[in-house]
Amino acid sequence: IRGQLQARGIGSYCTLLDGGEALGSLSSMQVLELGIQGLAQRDGLLLYVDSEALSPGMYIEVGYALAKALPVYLLIKEGLEQPYLSALAVKTCNFTGNEDLARSIKTLFG
Repeated sequence: IRGQLQARGIGSYCTLLDGGEALGSLSSMQVLELGIQGLAQRDGLLLYVDSEALSPGMYIEVGYALAKALPVYLLIKEGLEQPYLSALAVKTCNFTGNEDLARSIKTLFG
């Protein structure tokens, strides 16, 4: 995903990738704070949803993005239902698997 965004000149931040080695020793709240700090430096939020599992941190990030009037984009695996996220996203695209992500990102961002 990051490579596809970079190819389009879109910078990205991902707490799990950019949080560093100390990430594993941080509390959930500290990880969330890192995510919010990263999001505060961005122009929008891209959600990648590949399971039905709910992520409380993701919903908090969505709330933050909406409060800051940042657009929310949703990449969601085909067949999954997330009506709340779909309703809040300015644009949604389904993907069938990792090999389909390039097409999906192109659909979202051109």
